[in-house]
Amino acid sequence: MGMRVSRSSLSTCLFPIAAFLIGAGTLAGLGTGHAQTAVPAPHPLGVEDVLDLSVYGQAQFSPDGKWLAYNVTPPYDELGDYSYWLYAYGLSGHQLWIREVAANGPPRLQPGLDPEATNYLAGISPDSRWVLVLEHKAGRLRFVGCRLGKDDCHRFDGEPDIRDGYFTLFSWNERIEWVSGHAFLMPVRPDSLPGSERHARGLVGQMLWRDWNLAWSGKAPTASEMISTGHEKSEDWADGRLMEFDLATGEARLVRAGRYAGPKASPDGQYVAAARVGERVRPPSDVPLETARTHPRFDRRYALHLIDLATGDVKALQKPYTVDPGSITWSVNGDRLSVFGWEEGETPHEGEYYVIDTASFTPVKASHAGLQLADRNLAPDPADFSGPTAGALLDTGPVVYARPESGGTYGWYVLSEASLVLLTQGLERVSPQLLGAGRTDVRVLSPDGVYLASPAHPPKRLMPVLEDGVYAVPHEIVPEHGWSGEFRFGSGERLAATDPRPRPVSVRRRNGDDSAVRFTGSGGKGDTPTEIETGVSGARLLAASAPASAALVTRRVGSATDLLLLQKSRAPQSLARINDGLDLTLPVADASIRYQLSDPEGGMPDRTMDGCLSLPPDYEAGRRYPVILDIYPVGLPGRCRHVRDMPRPEALASDLWTSLGFIYFRPAMPLDFARTNESPIGGMPDLAEQSARALVGQGYADPDRIVLLGISQGAVTALYISARSDRFAAVIAMNGWSDFLSHYFGARGIATYLHLDQNGGDNRWRYDCVGEGAQNRCPFGFGETPFEHPDAYAETSPVVLASRIDIPVLLVHSDMDYISMSQFDEMFGALYRAGKEARYVRYWGEGHTPSSPANIRDLWRRMGSFLAECGIRPEKPAMKTGK
Repeated sequence: MGMRVSRSSLSTCLFPIAAFLIGAGTLAGLGTGHAQTAVPAPHPLGVEDVLDLSVYGQAQFSPDGKWLAYNVTPPYDELGDYSYWLYAYGLSGHQLWIREVAANGPPRLQPGLDPEATNYLAGISPDSRWVLVLEHKAGRLRFVGCRLGKDDCHRFDGEPDIRDGYFTLFSWNERIEWVSGHAFLMPVRPDSLPGSERHARGLVGQMLWRDWNLAWSGKAPTASEMISTGHEKSEDWADGRLMEFDLATGEARLVRAGRYAGPKASPDGQYVAAARVGERVRPPSDVPLETARTHPRFDRRYALHLIDLATGDVKALQKPYTVDPGSITWSVNGDRLSVFGWEEGETPHEGEYYVIDTASFTPVKASHAGLQLADRNLAPDPADFSGPTAGALLDTGPVVYARPESGGTYGWYVLSEASLVLLTQGLERVSPQLLGAGRTDVRVLSPDGVYLASPAHPPKRLMPVLEDGVYAVPHEIVPEHGWSGEFRFGSGERLAATDPRPRPVSVRRRNGDDSAVRFTGSGGKGDTPTEIETGVSGARLLAASAPASAALVTRRVGSATDLLLLQKSRAPQSLARINDGLDLTLPVADASIRYQLSDPEGGMPDRTMDGCLSLPPDYEAGRRYPVILDIYPVGLPGRCRHVRDMPRPEALASDLWTSLGFIYFRPAMPLDFARTNESPIGGMPDLAEQSARALVGQGYADPDRIVLLGISQGAVTALYISARSDRFAAVIAMNGWSDFLSHYFGARGIATYLHLDQNGGDNRWRYDCVGEGAQNRCPFGFGETPFEHPDAYAETSPVVLASRIDIPVLLVHSDMDYISMSQFDEMFGALYRAGKEARYVRYWGEGHTPSSPANIRDLWRRMGSFLAECGIRPEKPAMKTGK
């Protein structure tokens, strides 16, 4: 019998109008009612249904195949800590379940872990005896290692230095670098200089409470200092430590002082190559107004160091000046390493590969002239190169994923001294993830098979031809199955190409099912791939093990998702089921809408847009409904995304609007249409009106009950539209900003407590740039600074335009968001001064929208009450209410 992660009683959601009247003191409209019959009637999706959802996280088999470990969250409303990151839902509450693969008993929670904490699976030790988790609780992140199945755990002090940066998207140190059967490397940071922003709310709360009490007691100074300077920073190194943690002994050993990124141990365990991290460098004031220049991903120096693991002695590479930490790669025998880097004053676009002999530590350039390297994030034409994809180092040179500069398809090349050699000649749609590497060859994946690719011969097939379907790297995340892995320490992309372990490859049918899993080997003679047939319709592969001849898959059963352990010669074993309560909710119906958008300034041809409407449960063709027009500055209409289809707890699930009796629609806002001579968003009021007219003209919308909704970037946009248009009935703006001038220069909300060198002008990347086309990264790009044209910033700011807003306004913000709550303090002050109708709700302790279930319930109650007071919400519930 498998574990069932759900409440024992199923909830229903009622929406009586009284619940939304001013002064209503209960949450009756969004409360839990218990089913009185064996088979309750389906009901419209409610807040309680969303708060009852669970997710699956990461899963991993031990290297010897004897153990399985995986993450599942309990229902969101049952968590004990909602302090994680900007929002906790779907990203927090992970429990670690374990199972002996050959055993017949049910899975169990790993003993010794804190049941009130989130325990992210980080890995299983190479000796298969220890499981490593990253524990989060009330703002504290730390590693905990436990003997598998035993109440024998070690907790390690030291703040793990992972995921540094809000705008920097590459994973900082999100990988476990094992240096023995039970020890690993990880950079850490002082508690006062956190290396991860994923836990900022809890950390900041504790820090403020401590400092407040120090100040009130007079015991210690509580000042912090920010410095703006353009002096030379090439030798200003950031604080931190590179540590070795031993799971067997519980000991933590300092390998080297200083902040490091991307540590990679040599195959023999003698050395670790890592990038020493400098302090953040302030961009010059006259830097070109391009995102890559004003807010570069590589915003500090990274110097390559070779560290002796036994002594801590260091060899420092002087050339290139800075390197990409994610590109550090060892050869199979450990006598050489390669890295991608560039010189001082250059950008990553000008970088080159270098091969370094570890004995002489002399770099030799390996030119990729004539090739365009693929971006690590696989953006087709990235505005800011984030570094190359992970490759390998053969005897003949570095292996890179690239395409000719003149165009063509991407493939794997070796940068040999004599010439560039395309290893994947004749293969189509080659995966950007290597499946392994030796001294002279690499294993690559294309849809029709796994191949051994070498400069010495054409690609050799290692897996048989498929009659149906394709070969594919297993999914990282399948949201349709409730997957929501916050950390992916053990994923395939984190493995070094020289890691000898067999890699799983899915056999994927054309309908998307994973029908089987096969494992890559070394490619040698007699190396026959292991295969496991899933035999499960709709299966998605979460993890697999060649030694265990086992696979872990998920499958949908109605709205629920099962977790199944598959083994050869055994029937599938059910380990868990989540989200079966959604089967008692009504599906949300869709309607396609096609409409024309015209350029507000008439300079470009009309465009046809295809959008999707989410409809209320009582929808009848020909009847007009109130509409939520969800404004967000993107060029294409939003797709219909329903909770039953992609189950995950979240504060603002769009389906909840339909249960309140509204049609929900996210219209297109083509950014080239939106840009006018007046401002970068000058055309958005016209575009919003055109979308509203389409909804009215096609018989969906009540023209007097169309509400603007804006969240984050959409909030400032919705407020601007409401000041420039009289077409709408009300506006709800959440967690955004209102003053382009103060936002340009001001602190990044909660970051003011953490990253003191990133407050001045840190939002300018939104404004300095100018994008092209319907979709780009610069919806608010003025293309000039406020120093040059302050009037343009002021005249576009909703706070300045507040006197022109003639509809009711609901503002919602939080004190621990990355967008400062002071922005909406300003907006409410402007509305108040202008004598306008407005409400302003502030949530304390919350980030980018509420995480606390109590606050999520409260938010929906307040929004419903606001719309009822305005006469916009339907007078009768969308569905018949009652138990």
